[in-house]
Amino acid sequence: MKHQAPYKPWFRPVSSAAALALLLAAGHATALGLGSIHVRSNLGEVFRADVDINAITAAEAEGLRVNMADAIAYEAAGLEMNSALQGASVSLEKSADGRSYLRINGVKPVNDPFLDLLIQTDNVQSGRA
Repeated sequence: MKHQAPYKPWFRPVSSAAALALLLAAGHATALGLGSIHVRSNLGEVFRADVDINAITAAEAEGLRVNMADAIAYEAAGLEMNSALQGASVSLEKSADGRSYLRINGVKPVNDPFLDLLIQTDNVQSGRA
């Protein structure tokens, strides 16, 4: 007889659901040099996360605008937008040590352990990516 381990959830609160599918339009994903995502909220809480930016020039940062993609962009990408992300904001921030990162702040609680996160970037010099 085969021994079965007791059931354990395959996820921890959203903090370990950092396996979010972070999709950035191809044009600026390389230019931004995205790093790790750090989820700052748990299941049942309003979504909060930071995404490291490994490389960005001062000129890129100055002209960069970031925001959550709309439902049409999600559909075009073949993804389903989680209602918890509607109204979420994305901003380019700088840490005390001078590193740039994206801060994502939701307005609704997240009750799913995984989300598809689609961020739209616009650059004043080169247009939408």
